[in-house]
Amino acid sequence: METFGDVLSSYGDSQAEIARVAQVKPSTVSRWIKGEKLPDPFNRAGGERVERLQGHYCQQDQACRQRLWDALISSRNQRSQHRRSDHAESRISRTKRRKGPAGGVTNLPLDTEAYAGSHNSLAAAIKLLTSPPSHQPVPGGDILLSWQGDDLVRRVPNLAAAWRHALTEALRSGRTVRHLFRLSQDHERSVRLVETMLGLLWTDRYAPRYFETDQLLQPPYDLLVAPGDRGALLFLATTSADAVDSALYLHDPKQLEMVRQHFARLEEQTRSLLTTYRPDPTDNRVRREFRQALMAAEQQPGEQMLLQDVLSDLTWPHHWMDVGSICRNEIEQTVEDVEWLITYHHQRWDVFDQHIKAARQRHLCYQQAIIELADQGIYRRASRDQAPHFRLRPSERRDHLARILDLLKLDNYELGLLTPNALPVEQRLPARLFWKVIRFGHVLMERWVSGPLGEHIEVDMEIAAPPVVQGYVWYFEKLWNTTAVIKDKQQVKDFLESQRKRIRG
Repeated sequence: METFGDVLSSYGDSQAEIARVAQVKPSTVSRWIKGEKLPDPFNRAGGERVERLQGHYCQQDQACRQRLWDALISSRNQRSQHRRSDHAESRISRTKRRKGPAGGVTNLPLDTEAYAGSHNSLAAAIKLLTSPPSHQPVPGGDILLSWQGDDLVRRVPNLAAAWRHALTEALRSGRTVRHLFRLSQDHERSVRLVETMLGLLWTDRYAPRYFETDQLLQPPYDLLVAPGDRGALLFLATTSADAVDSALYLHDPKQLEMVRQHFARLEEQTRSLLTTYRPDPTDNRVRREFRQALMAAEQQPGEQMLLQDVLSDLTWPHHWMDVGSICRNEIEQTVEDVEWLITYHHQRWDVFDQHIKAARQRHLCYQQAIIELADQGIYRRASRDQAPHFRLRPSERRDHLARILDLLKLDNYELGLLTPNALPVEQRLPARLFWKVIRFGHVLMERWVSGPLGEHIEVDMEIAAPPVVQGYVWYFEKLWNTTAVIKDKQQVKDFLESQRKRIRG
């Protein structure tokens, strides 16, 4: 793997220029490149130097930022291992030692018993997860983590990427992360927690759970227990009743056993936060399970809200499933369980047609998707049963827009057209997405998340935790009421009619 010096040298600047950017002496940069000394990203001064380098050379390029961070952590770990092997005897007199589980002597991964301040506490947590074990890793050891107050990571934004990286690397190494959340009536926090978890759901070894009480612990305390004998951090709230801001490092074997037992008692009070479905291209059973969950949720009466990158398949003309239609032909060429899928669509349409008589149904989709539909007949991916460049004939495009225009005549159906470039940066949405909220019931999502190597992994999920469901109701309302959404019925009708008239053939 690249060293920190390799990455710095690859920028093509002189050591004096790199020193100017990092605000250090040129001699310090020289030692960084040679590996004689390295910045410590877990303390405030070192973290600021790394942030300056990332900001100057990478700006908003996340891959570039991650490359620099990975190289630094790898170089620090290598240097730490060399120092332990080369200076083991001299370190005995300078470093705290303790007996390992097999009777050997082990270096502690952290060098302080107590950490004051949010930055130092989170830095200690990152270091605990990323420090190489002094003994062989314990097979199957889980990482135990609780989040019972306000989000510590949100309070230290400059360490957020490092924290996510530490958890990702732990999952990549085969660890399981058992994460306990306390939810609350803070809707923004609930949505933020889910969005944060999405980056870890590429593996089933990330297991989030939630306490059934819908309020935060005040003042909170939290736990991070590393696998084996590496230790644990007990986070405490010392300056505020809302969030932890300090940490105690525990490493005595008896202390660790007591903390693990306490975590087990906490876990008994929790429920799984979500159910995930990871589609397998070679096996349709997982996709069918998610479709069944979606269909069961949609059968619940009441208001429903849908955010999707394209027009919903609930608004398809029903004859699209008839023999000979291009939609049915496409499905027959791409899936095996054709009859089951056709029945599935018809059942959902029947339920939708019934519910729309009694309850409000609101759909949000990208305005650009409708323009592409009219111009080229392209559904970028209206359904995962279709190829990415699925095309409709001109007559079928007109039929679909006519179907939506008919639905808009009903009082309970509303369509919002989202112009994503008009959204504030913090509200930008991914190019491909699907999530549906059944008020007072469920949130169902199809999402593409980034795996540990940057690859796109498809993950479907169902969430029934009431605070999260209400959080997504709030989020939908917030999006619906932005100026980026065209939702006036007459304006939407005029736009659809104009697109319908543009279709040639």
